[in-house]
Amino acid sequence: MLSLLLFLAIPAAEPLRAGAASVDITPDPKSFKVWLAGYGRGRQAEFVTDPIAARALVLEGEGGVVALVCADVVGLFDEFTRRVADRLPGMNVVVSATHTHHAPDTLGLWGSGISTGVNPQYLKRVEDACVEAVKAAQARLKPVSARLGEVEAGDLMKDSRPPLVKMDPLGILRFEGASGQTACLAVLWHNHPEMIESNHKGVSSDYVGTLVDTLSKKYGCPVVYLTGAVGGLMSPISLPVKAADGRELPKNSVEATHRYGEVIAERAMKAIDGSKPVTLTPFRLKQREIYLPVDNMLYVAGNQLGTLPRKMFHWSGSVDKPAETSEGQRKALRSRAGVLSMGELQVALVPGEIYPELVLGKVPDPAPAGADFPDAPVEPSLLSQLTAKHRWVLGLAQDEVGYILPRRQWDAREPYTYDYKKAPYGEINSLGPDTAPLLLPLYKDLAR
Repeated sequence: MLSLLLFLAIPAAEPLRAGAASVDITPDPKSFKVWLAGYGRGRQAEFVTDPIAARALVLEGEGGVVALVCADVVGLFDEFTRRVADRLPGMNVVVSATHTHHAPDTLGLWGSGISTGVNPQYLKRVEDACVEAVKAAQARLKPVSARLGEVEAGDLMKDSRPPLVKMDPLGILRFEGASGQTACLAVLWHNHPEMIESNHKGVSSDYVGTLVDTLSKKYGCPVVYLTGAVGGLMSPISLPVKAADGRELPKNSVEATHRYGEVIAERAMKAIDGSKPVTLTPFRLKQREIYLPVDNMLYVAGNQLGTLPRKMFHWSGSVDKPAETSEGQRKALRSRAGVLSMGELQVALVPGEIYPELVLGKVPDPAPAGADFPDAPVEPSLLSQLTAKHRWVLGLAQDEVGYILPRRQWDAREPYTYDYKKAPYGEINSLGPDTAPLLLPLYKDLAR
């Protein structure tokens, strides 16, 4: 009798509810100058190739409410993502970007000359859309059961920098209503949305829009796309793409890009078909505010000129606080690291484009000949620090600090590794060689 009373006293587990929504953020290049982000500076858009959007997935259950919102832009700074979260009180909010290379500049690096490429009114529109998408998704919450699926998709991208380490698999979350129909989907993949050639003058989500639309039509539900670990560099540029009838499509064309999105969607369908039940509660979002040194003089100069409009601090020697004085100090910026735990799934929230070597524990040992810091200790791998049954990595989450690469692969000085004739690309768009050593060890505590 006592055991029965104890059983009756245990409250029933709060059911999982899910909803998703999308809000259009497509600019009109005829109403203001739209500087396209992601390749070289001064690329002004002339037309719209396909619409771009802010998409949100909202989950409610034991542990509160989680909102994952991802916009079709190149990246969003810490200050932006904090504003979005502040407007959504009572939620665990994670804001990220797909990293498409044909959307308006939201960081400031791609304007004309030395001017910023950010249009403040448009950036505010993106902020409003992120908030609106979350609220619309919350309004659509319904009881669901969750399924998780994964499928290898490394053959659909390339790694353009040795050592060749690709981040696999493609992951999906499928949420089913009471009658078994799909209520919404989330897709996470590790690839740059940069299939369309750099001289194209149209606004586009790249392959993301087609991928989302294809799955949405197939399953009759909203779909949210999330970008994973894309450093290193995970890219589809110049990959051969065939039409459904077998024709070879022009490389880096719009037609090839849209077909490529369909191919990725077809691969995602295999993950959906093979998905298995997963427990996604309780929720817990654990974040740590951090400060990272900025050794990239282009970033420092851009900040001083107003091209890179984010607040800079001074490096104190610790990730926990900035220096109190500026004399003789390196610059630093404020960012965040985090882990979103959802039952059997943990998602590492990485504020930039992390190299898969750091995620998978495949940093070269010994270092490649010519590396600037060949004796640097190997950073702890990201996935090894997570503790859940399923482990994912969400890139450009809560911030965009650029590329995050192993210190012993840092290669800004001659002689260059792998017989390069000039410095590799990643270092040009990184805060500096100390980012990974400072950032990676933080995830062990965040994952507990």
